[in-house]
Amino acid sequence: MKKNAFTLSEVLITLVIVGIIAAITVPTLMANYRKQATLSKLKKFHSTLANAVKLTELDNGIPFSQWSGINNSLDWWNENIGKYMPVVEIAENKYEINDLSRSGSIPSHLYMLNDGTTITEIGTGCCGTGKYISIWYDTNGAKGPNQWGRDIFQFNIRENEARQTLVGANFHSRGTAETRERLLNYCRSGNLKGCTELIMRDGWEFKSDYPFSI
Repeated sequence: MKKNAFTLSEVLITLVIVGIIAAITVPTLMANYRKQATLSKLKKFHSTLANAVKLTELDNGIPFSQWSGINNSLDWWNENIGKYMPVVEIAENKYEINDLSRSGSIPSHLYMLNDGTTITEIGTGCCGTGKYISIWYDTNGAKGPNQWGRDIFQFNIRENEARQTLVGANFHSRGTAETRERLLNYCRSGNLKGCTELIMRDGWEFKSDYPFSI
């Protein structure tokens, strides 16, 4: 009985077709993986931060709106919110953030978390805009691209008009709602809070019009 076999040309054609399909699909699959990995880390960090704030409120016996002496020093952070965050090491911030020209300040410390992500900067403010703590979060540590809206995002701790504690992007000082179109424009212009709030507004997704590749 004669056996059927593939000819060399048929095998080569099949390999070429497989290669073309892989070249088309693999980049898309990798991009989707990076997006989902980033979103998973953002959601995890948001949940961890919110829980740390709640535990600190319980420790202090008062809500965030009544906290006093808030500052961005290592001592204050370690004695309050920081002790409930999974920080494994605190070091001088040695890596460059490519968008520093927009921030006007250079991060001084790097808070390395147990999942390989980092807190790159902590800022505080109060009074006219209501007290707040702003936190820059890097989803992949010192690895590139170290750019706002791609792997660096800002989370805020604020109080709203009802003096309730808000943990998230909270673009405006008192948690005032913003339109999605304006959030998209803020994010496109490189505003960290705009990107974070846009992602949260979209149900923790990167919609097709998200302005940066992940």
